[in-house]
Amino acid sequence: MDKSEILQAVERERIRQGMSKRKLAEKAGFTDRSLYMWESDKRGMTLTNADSLLKAVGLRLVIEKGE
Repeated sequence: MDKSEILQAVERERIRQGMSKRKLAEKAGFTDRSLYMWESDKRGMTLTNADSLLKAVGLRLVIEKGE
């Protein structure tokens, strides 16, 4: 899963919950400017940041060891 897929999942869930982008950013501990920069691909996003966004909408990032 890459950054755009994570952001798409977050956006789908945010919209489903009726949450604004500003509320998402606030709940995840970021500015709405940071969220804009990630969405417009003007700034890289760490796994920690991705995890915070996912948690803010009730999703989680899982990394599993392959077989």
